[in-house]
Amino acid sequence: MSVDVPRFAFTAGLCFLLAQPTLEARSRIPVTEAIFSQQTAQNQQTLRQRLNAIRQRFGVSILMEEIPELNQWAPAPKGRTADEQLRNLLSPFPIEIKEVRAKTYVLSQKQKDSSRPVNASSSNAVPTAESRVIQNISGKVLTDETGEPLAGVSILIKGTLLGTMTNDKGEFRLDLPENGSTLVFSFVGYKTQEVIVRSQRILDIRLQIEAARLDEVVVTGYGNKSIRELTGAAVQIQAEDLQNVTSSTLLQNLQGKLAGVNIANAGGGPAGFMSIMIRGAGSLGGAFGSAYQPLIVVDGIIQASSETQNALAYLAPQDIASVTVLKDAASTALYGSRAANGVIVITTKQGKNGPTRITANVTMGINEPTLGKVRMMNSAERYDLMRQSFGNSFRRSNPTASDESVAAYVNQQAPASLLTHNTNWTNLIYNTGVTRNYEIGISGGNDKIKNYTGFNLYSEDPVKITDLYRRLNFRTNTEFTLNKRMVLSTALNGLYNTVQSDGVLNIASAGYYLLPFDSPTRADGSYRVGGSADPGWRSGGSFNPLYSVGKNWNKAKTFQVNADLTYRYRITDWMRFETANRLTLGQSGSTLYVSPKDSASFAITYPGYISKSQSLTLNTLTSNRLFLEKAYGTHDFKLILGAEYNRIRTESISSTGLGLQSDLLTVLGAKTVSAFESIVETRYASLFSELSYSLHNRYFLTGSFRRDGSSRFGINARYGNFYAFSGAWQVSDEAFLKGSNVLTNLKLRLSHGITGNSNPVADYATYGLYSFVSTPASQYLGQLGAIPSQIPNADLQWERQQTTNLGVDLSLWKRLNVTLELYDKRNFNLLQSVPLPTTSGFSSIARNIGSISNKGIELSLNSRNTTGKLRWETDFNIAFNRNQILALTNNNADIYRNSYVGTILRVGEAVGSYYMPKYAGVDPQTGNPLWEILQKDGNGSVTGVTTTPTIGLATLQVLGSAQPKWTGGLTNTLTYGNFSLSVLINFSAGYKILNRTRNNLEFDGSSATQNNIALPKGQVRWQKPGDIADAPIAIIGGNQDLYFPNSRYVERGDFARLRNVRLGYSLPRPVLSRMKMQNLTVFVSGDNLLTLTRFTGIDPEENGSFGEENAGKYPFARKYLAGLQLSF
Repeated sequence: MSVDVPRFAFTAGLCFLLAQPTLEARSRIPVTEAIFSQQTAQNQQTLRQRLNAIRQRFGVSILMEEIPELNQWAPAPKGRTADEQLRNLLSPFPIEIKEVRAKTYVLSQKQKDSSRPVNASSSNAVPTAESRVIQNISGKVLTDETGEPLAGVSILIKGTLLGTMTNDKGEFRLDLPENGSTLVFSFVGYKTQEVIVRSQRILDIRLQIEAARLDEVVVTGYGNKSIRELTGAAVQIQAEDLQNVTSSTLLQNLQGKLAGVNIANAGGGPAGFMSIMIRGAGSLGGAFGSAYQPLIVVDGIIQASSETQNALAYLAPQDIASVTVLKDAASTALYGSRAANGVIVITTKQGKNGPTRITANVTMGINEPTLGKVRMMNSAERYDLMRQSFGNSFRRSNPTASDESVAAYVNQQAPASLLTHNTNWTNLIYNTGVTRNYEIGISGGNDKIKNYTGFNLYSEDPVKITDLYRRLNFRTNTEFTLNKRMVLSTALNGLYNTVQSDGVLNIASAGYYLLPFDSPTRADGSYRVGGSADPGWRSGGSFNPLYSVGKNWNKAKTFQVNADLTYRYRITDWMRFETANRLTLGQSGSTLYVSPKDSASFAITYPGYISKSQSLTLNTLTSNRLFLEKAYGTHDFKLILGAEYNRIRTESISSTGLGLQSDLLTVLGAKTVSAFESIVETRYASLFSELSYSLHNRYFLTGSFRRDGSSRFGINARYGNFYAFSGAWQVSDEAFLKGSNVLTNLKLRLSHGITGNSNPVADYATYGLYSFVSTPASQYLGQLGAIPSQIPNADLQWERQQTTNLGVDLSLWKRLNVTLELYDKRNFNLLQSVPLPTTSGFSSIARNIGSISNKGIELSLNSRNTTGKLRWETDFNIAFNRNQILALTNNNADIYRNSYVGTILRVGEAVGSYYMPKYAGVDPQTGNPLWEILQKDGNGSVTGVTTTPTIGLATLQVLGSAQPKWTGGLTNTLTYGNFSLSVLINFSAGYKILNRTRNNLEFDGSSATQNNIALPKGQVRWQKPGDIADAPIAIIGGNQDLYFPNSRYVERGDFARLRNVRLGYSLPRPVLSRMKMQNLTVFVSGDNLLTLTRFTGIDPEENGSFGEENAGKYPFARKYLAGLQLSF
């Protein structure tokens, strides 16, 4: 039955549309004389009256000369949009219409030169009282905040359609028909201003920026909606709000700007994977948190992501026109099975009518590494700890030894000569990096063809001495207007980037372990090899990572091309068809190399190692949509019907060589060679529909349905149905609120729906798989063959998410805009790899195992604090979220992820909760660490707490989770004259992080050949009986398996970061005019300038995807930048 639902939706919609002529005919039946008279009055209107009605209904500006036909009778126009109605209305008249900019039209008689400026004093004007020239005025329109001229401002004589527009210098002239005329100045995004003209001849007008308008358009992926029409939770950021941060990826520009959208970086490197989580974790995992990642839609077409590369990585921030985040089911259900984690809709820049415009941006700066509160011991500190360790160990082995014998032993093991060197290995591995960013954008067009072309070169020499990052982006978007009905759009964009990093040996983490007693260089300045064979080397078997620089590296290159072809055809004035198609070709390759001359690479069995890999991805998608829009009086209907098909195929091959004989980068030169090959293919097929209804442009209802099929799921559950319903009420348009100067906007929204998620499951997880046996040790009687490696699961199905959302939008005094969202998000059929008994012969199987809940509140505020010469605007957002597991399979039994990982899935707790022994401090008498044991009664209730010095006897306890309870951001923007200043702060709190950096490096003196991390500020170590200490006794060999995770290393991750500060200065308009330029701005900025936190690791940034920080984490860079922006 479910298979017929899309067919039913299509048939119902088609029947509805075919029935409309009958409905229209019935509406014209003269039932009574009164009705007939009313219809006659409505139909008998002049062209002037019709134009006024269109202007009032759609909020458009119509500029014109006095045309004789204005007083002629005109039939009611047909069409859904202002443009359609205007062209239909004017088609019988000798009047030309031209849209000079968005929502602004100029009308003129066809025999006239329509290219000249519109002016009420035209010599061809009919000499009526309305057009009689009494007064000639001129002037200039400027922005209130910067004093810059505004081009394209519409100026109307109130009560008429007479008017003009400002030129590119903000200047205008106009002939008035009488003294005391009122001029109306209007411009998109600015407050409309009325000025009464008496004896003035020259006017200088300053327009103020207006609060968010209800007719502003929000891009929702498959179409556009005005803010008034939105029934779901969606938020949009424009291009100008994405320019402050200079980064390698668009995601860094979004941090802290969207309520409920938590963006975190696995590390501060330019090529690091960034995780996006919208409204909490709704799944149980995937590589790098891929199960949590939202769907990316670029220019109306879905763009696939991989587990390690986000789909936004190939986009240059300068090419972005807007970013819309869809968060609830009403907004995302149209994307069905791939939208449970939210949808990010990207719109790239397009060409516009007008002369060619060129913009350019050059930014350069330096990067400084920030290691947070991590500090390794210097020589004096490590020397003192070493002496404690040897002394305590000797006393435990020889309890009757005298102080003299202990001192003699300690002096032998830790002589004062160790203090000869004091090497700070971290300072040698990290240095000052350099960032360079070059951008060029070219746009222009006419009524037939429009084009935007952008180039971007981003280059970063990161703070790690081994690394390089280069990215080159190219994009060209072209739109061809073939005729009044057909529009063809093409887009071509490419990415080429290269990334170089250290190879087998992570020099950053390796450097932490080296003792400060060792010098990195010999007397002649050459690098020491290190290791046990290096005379005088105190760091044991650890090699000198600086010796491997240049001999041990990993280089990766990525090339990607996206080609889009979109065709739009208007079938009737209420129906149009659109087909959008994308071909993505991506090729990536990497080489991991260790020179045979690199004797410091301990991880390789043979000297000389090379591994090469290549992958080719072909992603094709076609999306075909039918849009129907029809109005019946105050009833508006919109219907979308669509079908979509997506195929993603990746072919990979890799080869490895051990025992290279030379520096030639070829696998064939190795003693031992192995190879690997894989082909992965995924397919999606979809039908979707959406029906929207509005009454009086005040009450709105929307329903959507989508049916998806995916090759990732079992034959018994391959297809899924997803739907949503939503409604909105524009309360401020009601009579009891209309005209209020206090509550200028109030809107209520409610939505409910079901979406899906296929990210957590790997391709082919539903099938029974076989593995080839090639190694002699695994073969049967020396024969090649294949053995079962995966159990099939034909019932594996989609994760499903049910979301209910209540939203409130309000504006106060046209100065403060508030959006409040309350949501309840529940995920079912969670996909997870479940362990199997060893007797099965298999390690695990993918299953649907449980459900999760996320409940929360989001608040967004925008206030215009001052609007005079000093303009101050504030944007604030904060989101509160509670994450909780609702159910698990096997009667809700716990799923414990071993003592090393230290996390648990338990009903009632958050995803990724830490489950570890709880550290109880230090025994004052012995200095040994203590652990809590919970005493429980027969019902499992805790009745008391005791301690034990044996960690294996301690009670495992839930210690919190990595899911933040609240996140947000604060932006303040100030402009004064030609100066502008913006400050962005983002914050996150209410979560824990496993600080594995400390866990791995706080050895408590257990090793004589490795350095120790310095104790956090304020903590002390036990040294003698009676000491009340935080850290246990230092002893060779360590204390009770302290290496394994426990509460000692689980810390609060709360932080607030000064994300960006930017100060700019724009040249005054008169200077620019003389230079024949439109804009020239110089600026200085800083990124990641300050982080306030108690976390003692490298950096606390976390959104629940990673769960821990280790010594290999790439430090975040503090950037100081300067740049130049210009346009002409």
